[in-house]
This record gives sequence, C-alpha cells and structure tokens, in this order.
Amino acid sequence: MKLWLISDVHLDSHPKNLELWGLLAKQALRDKPDILVVAGDVCERLDVLHEGLKIFNALEALKIYIPGNHDLWCRQESQVDSLKKLEKLLPDVVQANGWHWLSQNPIVMGDYYLVGSAAWYDYSLMPEGHPFQTEDFAKKQRGSRQWMDGKWCHFPDQSSETVDFWLRDRFYQELYTDLSRCPFGKKILLFTHFPFYKELLNFTHKDWDFEYFGAFMGSSYYRSLLREFPVTLHGCGHLHRVCDFVSEEGTRVVMAPIGYLKEWGTDSAEVRLQNVLMRLDLE
Repeated sequence: MKLWLISDVHLDSHPKNLELWGLLAKQALRDKPDILVVAGDVCERLDVLHEGLKIFNALEALKIYIPGNHDLWCRQESQVDSLKKLEKLLPDVVQANGWHWLSQNPIVMGDYYLVGSAAWYDYSLMPEGHPFQTEDFAKKQRGSRQWMDGKWCHFPDQSSETVDFWLRDRFYQELYTDLSRCPFGKKILLFTHFPFYKELLNFTHKDWDFEYFGAFMGSSYYRSLLREFPVTLHGCGHLHRVCDFVSEEGTRVVMAPIGYLKEWGTDSAEVRLQNVLMRLDLE
C-alpha cells in the first residue's frame, strides 16, 4: 500500500505554491497512491480551500486532510471565528470535496488504523533555562516580531493566557479517545500538523529574541501517547523541515513540508515537489 505525505502547502502564499499543488494532483493521478495525507496549513480561506481540494476530484485514493494553525486564521473572512472553522466550516468543505476529515473520524484501511488531529503547542518544546514566563508566551510577540496566531486565530471565550492550553488539551483528549479505539492487531498511523519532538529544534541559548518563537513549534505533552499506544508512523508538519527518523519511543517520524518559496532553494515547483514529497510503501 502506497502512502503519500505532504504538508504546509500554503496555496495562497504564492502562485508557485498553487502550481506545485496542481503538479501533485497530476502526479497522484499518474502514480495512484492508496493514501494521500495533507498534514495542515493548506490555506487561510475557505473558498481557496474548496477550489484547491476539488483539483483532486478524479483521484480515487483515500485523501486525508489535517487542519493546521493557518487553516484556522480568520484574517480574510468576516463573521467567522476559528472554533466555527474547526468544528463546522472546514469539515464541511473537506467532506464536500471527497476528502476525509480524520480528526475524531479514525479509519481502518487494510492492516492500518489511521488517526489524526491538528494538535497544538504549549511552549513545552522550549529548552531548560529559557528566560520566559508563561505570560510572555501568551503575548505571542517579541520585539517587532509577532506570532500571527495571536492576531488571526479567534476562539470565543478563551483568553490569550488560556487558549493554547485549552486547545492542547482538547486535541489531546480527541487523540486519546481515537487511539483507545484501535481495533486489535491494527498498526497505528498518526497524522498531526504540530510535531512533538524537542530534538527537532536546535537552540543556541544566545538569541532569545529569536528563539522565543520555538514556544509555538509544537508540544512534547503528546509524547505520552506514543508511550501508551504502539504508533508505527507519525506524519506531521509545521516546522518546514524535511525529516525521517525513529523516535526514542520507536515511532517513525516523517515530515514533508512545501513551505514558502523563499525556503525552496529553487524557483521550480516541480523540483520542490520531488524534493519534499514523502512516498512511503507500507507493508
């Protein structure tokens, strides 16, 4: 069984990203993967998402969508909040276009049990000895730089001091429930937008104004799930770093981000796609 993984497409960031998305659709139609997973940060706007997902209408694979933080932004949509997008608007668009909304909807395919969630961050990937307090991270701003979730994500009834922990706990509980329902003998494939791994971040302890933003790269809180449940594969994104390694829990961790054009190292959408698309042959 062939599984393809991609993340951080950012369709609305540059025409080259949209070109790459179209190339992915053509390649998938030609090579016919059994599963295609997009692990978050497809685009901000619902209308752009609708147009993007329907490009894959002819693909008969299991097409899985995981929301990322950018997908929950409300910068360009009036009378919409992030909770409404998460609970209603995004799932509706995803399912209307023949994609599978995996969060709270795990699925069995052959010998595999697929589970997914956006997951979130709680500042726990920061190294020991950092100079910040929780209230510093709640501001999501350091000097002239701002973490834009603080400006464009809107969750009603949640303050800046509570929202990240509320989201972390919400997604954790959803994942725990889904993982607990894994049928006997199935291999677990986990997909999230945010990663769980401190070892992916390289702190120098020298430029804290820059390294402050490591607080928003994911959460080690979720690693207890890997210790309790035998997760064979974890596909994630967010960091815009290609990687493939085995965690100390024995889980294979893979990341395949498209990212922004300035990060590509090439002007060719075709080259970038071939450099980052993760193609996995499952036993």
